[in-house]
Amino acid sequence: MWRWVGLGVVFWVLVSCQPESPGELGSFNNPIMYGTVDGDPAHAAVVALLNDASRDLFCTGTLIARDVVLAAAHCVEATSVSRLKIFFGADINKAGTTLAVTEILAHPEYGGWSLLHHDLGLIRLASPAPAEITPIPHLPAALGISAADEGAVVEFSGYGLTESDVFGVKLRTELPIDTVCPGPNSCDAWVSAQAFGYRQSTTGPCAGDSGGPAFLLRGGKEYVAGVTSYGDGACVSIGVSTTVSEFAAWIDDFIGVQSVEDCDNGIDDDQDNQIDCQDSDCEADPACQPPAENCSNGLDDDQDGQIDCADSDCASSPSCQAVTENCSNGVDDDQDGLADCADTDCAADPVCQGTAEICDNGLDDDQDGTIDCFDADCQGLAHCQPGTEICADGLDNDNDGLADCADTDCATFPACMSSGSSGGCQHAPLSAPAGWGFFALLMALLFCTRRIT
Repeated sequence: MWRWVGLGVVFWVLVSCQPESPGELGSFNNPIMYGTVDGDPAHAAVVALLNDASRDLFCTGTLIARDVVLAAAHCVEATSVSRLKIFFGADINKAGTTLAVTEILAHPEYGGWSLLHHDLGLIRLASPAPAEITPIPHLPAALGISAADEGAVVEFSGYGLTESDVFGVKLRTELPIDTVCPGPNSCDAWVSAQAFGYRQSTTGPCAGDSGGPAFLLRGGKEYVAGVTSYGDGACVSIGVSTTVSEFAAWIDDFIGVQSVEDCDNGIDDDQDNQIDCQDSDCEADPACQPPAENCSNGLDDDQDGQIDCADSDCASSPSCQAVTENCSNGVDDDQDGLADCADTDCAADPVCQGTAEICDNGLDDDQDGTIDCFDADCQGLAHCQPGTEICADGLDNDNDGLADCADTDCATFPACMSSGSSGGCQHAPLSAPAGWGFFALLMALLFCTRRIT
């Protein structure tokens, strides 16, 4: 369904066309569409408005919420809830999804063919759109079209009549905005109030594209900025789309006022005075999640005033687990300013308990200035008790500080009497039988005398 405007020398008049069958649609001369197939997955939200009885196309629309379609007022006023069906798909003659509707609403200030403004209509679906289809939001007032957008390119999509005199396939084309008319009066004698116009000498919307979208990018995000309203009868001169942002509040009321904030468009979509990530609706939105703290780069990544392992986010990070002090490597492993046995972590470590004195190796093992049996640690040991010096073993057996021949106990030991050497014979108690005593002593003296000489 399409409004047609015939241009005259002095004035122009509106010529309406409300075809109910393919034959009627095909009766118009010289349609100039020259669009291309709209294969953009995002444009699955562009739908066809069908007459339920004949499945004839009469308008195009756009899914702007899970259960709401935006179209033109002159599309919805000509049908009823019982007759209207909404088709999701690329070609109305092929497979797709068709849904019934429960509510139709034309803008209350739409005045029919006698008025060329407020040409907006809303449709509520009987059930939500297929889950794989994402609604395309309508342009909010805060991002509204103005004279500054003249020259900006908008993209049209619709199932309308083509240059081949056929219809029903979703096509797309692009045109720059020529004139923006904010209202309350019409502009340049051809663009109605609260609408924008475009020249379409080589391409543009035609019959059946009425109610379809004019898409505009804002900040890289696609919005329904216009709804196709009317144009010249042959689709060769001009076209006009109703400016959606001028009616954003009315649309929101029908939807139920957008209850969920769009978290990355800089707009207070749900009008709660909180924008994007400031809105509690966006707490779980990926766009609003702070970066995770990197626990080993020295930066406050999540900007919470805590860096790396000092940040509670890093409590479970392996790199932030408490490091055990190695008590014998000379390094402050846990970086607490104390190394090895100076660190309280090592209080129970055997290395730090104080080394026990080994009482027969000639070393000050516990480094307390006393060695072996002179160390109080060794006083209770049997071999450290006072006793007879053994004069040829290199040890201070009686713990008097003198070993072997240096000890006066060995003064009468033969090996010590002749040269003062600490080597040689061991002076030990004789335990041979009494009858052999003198003989054994004589032999020992002869043996030692030979060694010395």
